[in-house]
Parts: sequence; structure tokens; C-alpha cells
Amino acid sequence: MTLSLDSVALVGKTPFGNTGLKCQELKPDGSWLPSRGRNMLLDGGQHEVAIHWIQGTFLINSGVTGEAELVPLQVKQLAQYVANATRETLEYCPGVGLPRGIYWEHSARFGCGSILAWHYESNGFWRVFLSIPGQVCERLGLMESARLVTGLKCHFGFAATRVDAKVRVSSWILTPQQAYQEGIQGNLSRVFDVSEQTSTVKGYTSMTAYFGSKGSNARTRIYDPYHNHGVIGGTDIEAELKDEKAKEFVNVLADLYQTAVDEKDFSVCEQYVAGCAVGQVDFLDRSTGKRASRCERCSWWQLVLDTVGTPCRVVGAKETTSLINTAAWAVSQVVPALAALKRLTGGENLMSWLSVQINKVDNLSGGMRQKVNQAKIDGFTFNQVVRLATCA
Repeated sequence: MTLSLDSVALVGKTPFGNTGLKCQELKPDGSWLPSRGRNMLLDGGQHEVAIHWIQGTFLINSGVTGEAELVPLQVKQLAQYVANATRETLEYCPGVGLPRGIYWEHSARFGCGSILAWHYESNGFWRVFLSIPGQVCERLGLMESARLVTGLKCHFGFAATRVDAKVRVSSWILTPQQAYQEGIQGNLSRVFDVSEQTSTVKGYTSMTAYFGSKGSNARTRIYDPYHNHGVIGGTDIEAELKDEKAKEFVNVLADLYQTAVDEKDFSVCEQYVAGCAVGQVDFLDRSTGKRASRCERCSWWQLVLDTVGTPCRVVGAKETTSLINTAAWAVSQVVPALAALKRLTGGENLMSWLSVQINKVDNLSGGMRQKVNQAKIDGFTFNQVVRLATCA
């Protein structure tokens, strides 16, 4: 599969390209790839770039119908790959469940906090969840994290649900307090939920400014790294990319990484991750009252971009609505209304009325028929649809 940059909105000139390299050109163990055991410093150490969280799922075909093994061979191969790449110890916990969005029936834990969990779906397929926290990514450094992400995608079909891109700049260039004040004054390119959180430990107060809601698929955090990382004099800018934007980030990074291996130049990977970290939010001088397209960028934010490089706004492909999405919408929107009707009319009257209304629907729309057919192809039972929809 050849990846492209078509769905990444680049602000200004960019050095990135698409070489058309194939995933199969990577060795599964990654032994031939260069290793750098720390996060990279660009432009003489003016800023530091990192991938700060890796999370997603896999759909693995064991080739055996039913739960003949609690830890299928393919899951073991994936777990060992992660353990080798992160240099963590590995402990399997079959039968030990783990709630992460949905309830996973089996799990494995790694020595530094990474988590692998899985459950049997149907027809020999297992659904697997992986989470690699920030401290592990920090220890690996940017290039080893990029190598890990590329290997997971190319060899195991990794579908990212969250990836954090981070860049650290000097606090003399930017502070969280400054970004927060500009945000609440409305000096942003578009509307964001702006919030802040402070914490004090041993007399030192640090602040985090948030741009975007918790449910956003591209939330930006600007924070003091002292409490989390023991760093004084720095400011971290971190983009939390979720779902389709996380998938697009991984697609592009994997393509760039393979290009970097071929050309022995990893600067494009650093520039892309740094660009994504600063590219999901933009600060404009809105004091003139002009519309955003005619406003100048704030000089202090331009200084950040001059230090970091070209910002990249990740634009993920729109996710196709599935039967599970529709059921999840019904659970959150329709069920409360039905509960209110039940209190008004009584349960028997409501169920009788619902039965009549459902029976009146002779033909489903084309889109709804497609959702039902796709769910059948995927092997979903009614109970699975309800469980996933309830946890969505």
C-alpha cells in the first residue's frame, strides 16, 4: 500500500514527498533500522520533537474458529514485537479482563506501562487493543517511536485511535499562560473550547492550556513540563490526534519514515511531527475586527513557528457511518426520549406502539441496507452491536 500526503493541509511550503515505497520493504524485527535513543533536537537544540502517545486496535485472523487458545499465536507475535521494540518485559494475563472503551477479555502487561488486550470476535478473528504511554515513547525517542509505529501499521494492520505529537520550545518563546490569555481573548483562527488547569507540587505551580474539547479529534495542549518531565525553562505544545486524524498521521509518518530509511535523512519525519504538534491551532490578531482570513498571525506565535517549522493541519478522511454508529446514536439520543414516554404512558403501551411503528417500515433506505449488510459481512451479532454501541 502506498501512502500519500493528499489529506494533510500544509500551511506554506513543505519539503515532504511520496516515494511510493511498500510496507513489505521493512524487516519485521526492524534490526536494520538506525536507532537514536533520545528525542531529537532541531536547529541547534532550539526545540525538541517527540511522539508522546500511541494507541489503537488490530483485527487479527488466527485461522482457527472459536477460542481454542486464550493467547493466539498471532497475538503472541504482536506482543513480542512490541516488547522488543520498547525494550519492556512482557507478562501475559489470559482471563484477566481490561475495560478500555469496551471490556477486553484477556490482557498482557509490559514493564513500563504499555498494555495489550484482546477478545475473540467471530470466524477466527480477534480484536486487539494496544496502548503505549508517553513515558515509554519519551524513553525510545522520536525515531524509534516512528519505527515502531511504521512496523505496527505495515506488518500488523495497526488502526490508530490516538497519537500525540509533541514539540518542546524554550519558555522565553512561549508560556502556557500567554497562550491561554490569547485564547480567551478570541485571538484564534477558529472557535475552540479554551480551558486551563493548574497544579502546585512542592511550591512549584504549573499550568496547562487546552484548545479544543475532550471529545475533539485534534485537541491541543500547551503546558509546563516540570511536573510530568522534570524540565524547567521549557514549554510543551502537544496535539492529541484521535480516530481518523490519528490514522492519517500514522499513514503519512509511515510513508515518510520509509523514505527516510531509503535516503538516510530523518529530518522530514522530525519536521512532520513538529508541524503536526503546532498545526492544529493558529493564533491571529483579531483586535482589528476583520474576518480571520484577513487577520495577521500573532507575532509571538509566528516566532514559535519560525523556531519549529512549517505547521501541518491533519485532515482525516470522514469516517463512514456504520450500524454500530447508528445504534450508538440511538442509545444516546432516542433511548432517553423513549424512557420519558414510558414514564408517561407505561411500559406496555410504549412497547405496543413501538412494535406497530417498526412493522410499518417495509423497506430500509439504501444506506441503512448497506450498513446491515456490512455488519453481516463483519460477522457482528445483535449482542455485539449492542455492546459496542453502548460503549461507543
